[in-house]
Amino acid sequence: MAKIGDEGADSQLLFVLLEWLVMCFLARAHGCHLLSH
Repeated sequence: MAKIGDEGADSQLLFVLLEWLVMCFLARAHGCHLLSH
């Protein structure tokens, strides 16, 4: 993974949020509700 200097933390947080949204979307698409709260 490439480092983005001082903004690495913010970029990583955004990446994690995007990844979680994608996982949730895929889970719903497959009818899986393991990520539902």
